[in-house]
Parts: sequence; structure tokens; C-alpha cells
Amino acid sequence: MAYNNKKVEGIKMKNITKILAIIAIIILILVGAIYYFLTPSEKLDLSSTNKENRVVTTEDLLKGASIDTFKVLNNPLRLEGKINVSDETVQNLVYTIMKKSDMENVEYSDIQVVKNRIKIVSPYKVLGFIDSQYELYLDLGVEKDNLVATLNDFKIGKIKVSNTIIKNVLKKYKSTSGLKVEGNKFIVDKSNIYPMLVKKVDVKDNIVILNVEVEAENVMEFLKNSKIGVIG
Repeated sequence: MAYNNKKVEGIKMKNITKILAIIAIIILILVGAIYYFLTPSEKLDLSSTNKENRVVTTEDLLKGASIDTFKVLNNPLRLEGKINVSDETVQNLVYTIMKKSDMENVEYSDIQVVKNRIKIVSPYKVLGFIDSQYELYLDLGVEKDNLVATLNDFKIGKIKVSNTIIKNVLKKYKSTSGLKVEGNKFIVDKSNIYPMLVKKVDVKDNIVILNVEVEAENVMEFLKNSKIGVIG
């Protein structure tokens, strides 16, 4: 009888060991899968990131831009023209938005214009210890004369994150004077680029083109900050 009890106990222990082994294997598989999906397909080379990016002002924007000939329009009297913004200036503009919103690892972000969108890649630690990175795209537009950068196609590692989650995450980033975070949009108030009014934004051949207007009473101030030709 005692022998049978020991035999039964031995079988139970073997079963428990098998169950624990299966659980351990499942956990290892899950951990491996999570690590795989959090590891980006192309890891960011920190030595090649835009470490020289800096916060820019309207004057910097004008200095770093190629300005087409402006023309004078009537009713109301104003200047109208286009500003071609260089890749470097776009990087600094996006860096400024991220910096003012207190986004992490801004200094190590790689910012570039890719396929007529602004692509941002930045290192990110998941759970504080898993080295990963996030990748996102900004689509530029204009709403009520305010410059708007809409965040889309966000992913961490290989995992794509829905816009609903993005909007909830962005709630923690602060809105500052002249910059508002609303949903998945960064809204740059028109007062930041005074005396210009941005009417439209185009991105062609990886160059950002701002279609702008300057009202008559602001022309002299605008001319002081830029070198443009004016035609009637």
C-alpha cells in the first residue's frame, strides 16, 4: 500500500514538473515574441542622428528658406508668395515643436523628409529596460492660418499603435504659449510666424513649400527679416 502511494506521488510530481516546464516554455516563447516585436527592423544609428538640431524662430525660418519672388495683390493690399523650406530647417522646426512639448530623447531623434512626409525615429525604452525605438510620420497642413503637424502611422519596434492610443498618450505632453497639443495634432499658433500668414503647405520632392501672405501693415517688418524680390 505504501509502495502504491509513493508511486502515485511520483507520478504527480512528474506531472507537476511537466506542467511547470510547459509553462516555462510558454513564458519564454511569449518573452521572445514580445522582444522580437519590440525590436525595430532597422535600428537607429545614434551616431547619425540630428544632434545639431536647435530651437528656431521665425527669423531662422526665413534665413533657412529659399524665397520665391513675391507679388503685390489688392483687395486687401498684401504680399503673396512661396517659401521653400530646406530639409535642415524642417528638422529644426520639428525639433522645436518636440522640445516645447517636452517629448523625450529629442536630442537623439532622426528627423527627415521622406516621400513628402516628415519621418521621425527616436530611441525608446519599453518598461524602462527593453531597448526599442518609436517611428512616426508628421503630415503638415493649415487650419485657420495655424500651421498643423498631424501625427500618423506611429509604431514602437514592429508594433503599429492606433491613433486612439496616440491621442491618449499625447494628453500628457504640455501645450505651451503658441503651441497646442490637440488629439494627434501639434498646432503652431499663427502668432509664432507673425507677420506671415501660412495659407497652404505643400511637400514636393522632399521640400516643404509654404504658401504665405503678408498683410500691408506688416510688410516693412517682414522685409526686414527676409531678402525677397517684389513685383507688382
